[in-house]
Amino acid sequence: MLGTLSVRQLAYSENGYVLTIDESKGLNHNYDVILSGRIQGSRMLQPKVKLLAAFEAHRPRLYIEDLQGNGYSSGTQGQGIGTLLFNTALLIFQRDYPPEMAVYGELSDVGDPTDPALAQECRERREGFWSSFGFTVVPGGRLGTTITALLGNLRPKTQDVRIHERFPRYVELERFRAVGCGEFTNRIARN
Repeated sequence: MLGTLSVRQLAYSENGYVLTIDESKGLNHNYDVILSGRIQGSRMLQPKVKLLAAFEAHRPRLYIEDLQGNGYSSGTQGQGIGTLLFNTALLIFQRDYPPEMAVYGELSDVGDPTDPALAQECRERREGFWSSFGFTVVPGGRLGTTITALLGNLRPKTQDVRIHERFPRYVELERFRAVGCGEFTNRIARN
């Protein structure tokens, strides 16, 4: 059976920075929709910071898979880039899914320093980041630290704070422009 892959790309640019959001439907048998975002700009933002989130139709729930490129050793930690990406993902999710939809994720300490005091500081920052949006942070279980919430209980951070004093951490969806849209035949067999 052939599947259809639908890809929508949105972009917002300001002061030499570009935030791009890719929404893919039908790409993966585990996820109905995959949302990935990245911000690019000056050399100060290298490497790219990405957020991967998905809708699992078979459960149904939203899954925060990964926030990459802004960890302890990246040089971008604490600058608001992760906030910008999750703010945007949250606005898209709240537009497309009901408020009673469950949202969850598992927090990772990959890339944290080995020094116990610094590792604890990273853990506290990570847990504080997710709880500031309204997630309940549950440390320690079988899967490690998890985050859970109902979509309607999550709130974006709308303060007018800028990344490197040039790019906002909150951008309303109406300010994005469509960059590319299309449907492709996915030749991977579906079960």
